[in-house]
Amino acid sequence: MASTGKFTKPALSVEEQVNKLIAKGMVVRDPDLAVRQLSGIGYYRFSGYTHPFRSTSNRSKFKAGTSFEQVLRIYEFDRQLRLLVADAIERCEVAIRARIVNETATKLGPHWFMQLSHFRMRYQLTDLERKIEEAVGIRFNPTTNQKQIPQKHSETFIEHYYAKYGDPKLPPIWMTAETLSFGVMSRILSCLADETVVKSIAAPFRVHETVFKQWVFSLSYLRNLCAHHNRLWNRVFSIPPKVAKKHRGLVSSPDRFHAFAVVIVDLLGSIGYASEWVVRFDELWVRYPEIDPVAMGFSPDWKSTDFWKPFFPK
Repeated sequence: MASTGKFTKPALSVEEQVNKLIAKGMVVRDPDLAVRQLSGIGYYRFSGYTHPFRSTSNRSKFKAGTSFEQVLRIYEFDRQLRLLVADAIERCEVAIRARIVNETATKLGPHWFMQLSHFRMRYQLTDLERKIEEAVGIRFNPTTNQKQIPQKHSETFIEHYYAKYGDPKLPPIWMTAETLSFGVMSRILSCLADETVVKSIAAPFRVHETVFKQWVFSLSYLRNLCAHHNRLWNRVFSIPPKVAKKHRGLVSSPDRFHAFAVVIVDLLGSIGYASEWVVRFDELWVRYPEIDPVAMGFSPDWKSTDFWKPFFPK
């Protein structure tokens, strides 16, 4: 039930925000540096990294000795982690997208996605059509209520299609897919009616197709978190990846980052980039030794587990 309370907190200048941190017990050795950093980060975003440093007896105060620089280091770790994860997801997304396009186009035809029979009945084909039409630039004329073919588009291949063809009204899947978000592609995958096609898409990734579909969906969620610069450190994820049978016993907290790290490395391994990425991942932990991987779902001896050990030869 919605509260009827009235919000009365005033907006604070950056200098006042720094003074507020000091009043709460944070050690700020260089106030000018703190002002510059908060000006580029934002107080509210920065405060998300302070929660583990709150006093257990008074959450409005910080634990003794908590410093601005200490929290800033965690922020920088998270930023570097986010960039590293985004790079990995880009590799995975491109490979998954290519697999969906190739398998569906060759088995179902270039314009298969325009036919309701290729989707589970619970899926609304009209909703998919709307998203695709928006992506390729088709709009309704407010006067005639007719669909308008785009004359200009940010992608030249879309312009080329409509300059040369008028039927079908949408470009083939290999063009259309390049304009769609990873989230829409994950929905397309999850609602494909032909399970043999789904199995063929998932096959190179060495995981059961049911798990694979959920991984793609959860990765699209993680991608959005990275794209919007959301915190990965110390986060409980609302759309965690499903734990594959081969990873049972390895992933104890599916809603922590370790679960995503396992999925990323597993998928990267199927396209030949796992070792390269794990090296960079390990370098990040070396640069920030104060960050506790256990708090992110890793076991204390995670590098010695059967999954991770091959990447860390003695």
